[in-house]
Amino acid sequence: MDGIVAEATKLVEEKGYGNFSVRELAQCLHVKAASSYYIII
Repeated sequence: MDGIVAEATKLVEEKGYGNFSVRELAQCLHVKAASSYYIII
C-alpha cells in the first residue's frame, strides 16, 4: 500500500490535485484502472 500512496503523492505533486486521476495512477502502477479501484477500496 505504501507504494500506491507514494505514486499517488508523486502524481499529485507533479500535476496538481485537480488533474489527478486514478486511471493515470493505475498506468504508473502497471495495473488496469478497475484493478486499482479494487486495491484501493
